[in-house]
Amino acid sequence: RVAATRSSRIDAAAADAIAAFLKPAKQMSGSARAAQKTPTNLLHFPTLRRLFPNAYLISIVRDGRDVVSSLLEMTWRDDRTGKPMAVTQSPQIATNLWAASVANDEKMAGDKRFYSLRYENLVRSPAEEIAKLFAFLGEPTPNLALYHDQSFDALEGENETSAARVAEPIDATAIGRWRSQSEYPPTYSPTRPPPSITNELVTTLSMKARSCETRISVPG
Repeated sequence: RVAATRSSRIDAAAADAIAAFLKPAKQMSGSARAAQKTPTNLLHFPTLRRLFPNAYLISIVRDGRDVVSSLLEMTWRDDRTGKPMAVTQSPQIATNLWAASVANDEKMAGDKRFYSLRYENLVRSPAEEIAKLFAFLGEPTPNLALYHDQSFDALEGENETSAARVAEPIDATAIGRWRSQSEYPPTYSPTRPPPSITNELVTTLSMKARSCETRISVPG
């Protein structure tokens, strides 16, 4: 009983700290909601659900082959060592991260405040998919969600690698990008052996992507 009480106190303190971190964003926007979009949050959805039982948790699942291709382009460095992050150097590590994320997505099945989007559906039919998401949230669909590029200031997100891309209109050009980048990811110099996305890895990701698409259902 003492251990349970201590655990509850730790959870409450963690929830308060996260809420305090998000509070300025809510105040600046004047919104009743605040969203935090760190991709690796998905790895902690069960914990976040325990901390915030009434929160809406939203994931976007993308073809793992494109995820790996994208990660290998990143120039992220570990702040502690100054070295490139392993997930940007190894196709296998990048694949493992994607697989772990999808596994956690599946664990949330049945949670009434969890919603899973397919990236490919979202960029091909943004109006339809965004409307379904906001209906799930019980909110009207704002035009800003569809035309973010008209108001987003890339300089506000200058420390994010995705800032320039977010400032552009939604399009489907990144679907299937792995096909043209499976030999020499741009991060690597052609003068040294690249950690190429092997045929075996492509096959594995393809099977996982198809399996993911059939197992994860999006509320209608």
